[in-house]
Amino acid sequence: MGFELLFISWGSKLENYFDHLIAILQAEVEKRDMLDFSPHALNLFKNPVNFKSLPVETPGLVISEGYSDCGDFIQFFLKFIGDQIEDITYLYQGCDVTSIVASQLVLLMRSKSVYECFKVSIPDVLHALGKFPPENVHTIVFVQKVLNKGIDQYLLKKRCSK
Repeated sequence: MGFELLFISWGSKLENYFDHLIAILQAEVEKRDMLDFSPHALNLFKNPVNFKSLPVETPGLVISEGYSDCGDFIQFFLKFIGDQIEDITYLYQGCDVTSIVASQLVLLMRSKSVYECFKVSIPDVLHALGKFPPENVHTIVFVQKVLNKGIDQYLLKKRCSK
C-alpha cells in the first residue's frame, strides 16, 4: 500500500473520530447549558407560545426591532380590543433564549389591559421563568422593550385618532 493510500485511509478515520468527538463535546455543553434553566423555561424552548405571525387580515399592530449587541431580531404582532391585548404572537431570529422570554411575556401579557402590561417587571418575568441564567437577563430587557414600544405606539395611535 502506498503512502498516499495509507494517509487517505487514516485521514478519513481520524476525520470521523474528530467529528464524533466534537458531537459528544457539543452535546455535553448543551446539556450543561440546559442546567441553567428551569423545567418551565425549557418547556417554553421546546414548545414556544404563539410563535407565529397573525393572519394578514387580522387588524393589529406589528413592531420589529433588532438587538445590535448579539444580532437577535424579534417581531411582535399585537391585536387589541379597546385597551385590552387580545392576542400577541411573535417571530424571531437569533438565540433561543429570545423565544423563551417572548413566550413567557406572551403568557404574562395576553388578555391583559395595556396598563397592566406596563407593570410587568423584569423580576416578574424572572419569577415566572424560574431558574434563568443571569447573563441572559439582557434578553428580557430587549424583548420587553420591544413589546412595550408596540403598546406605546398603539396608545399614541389611539390618542391621535380621537
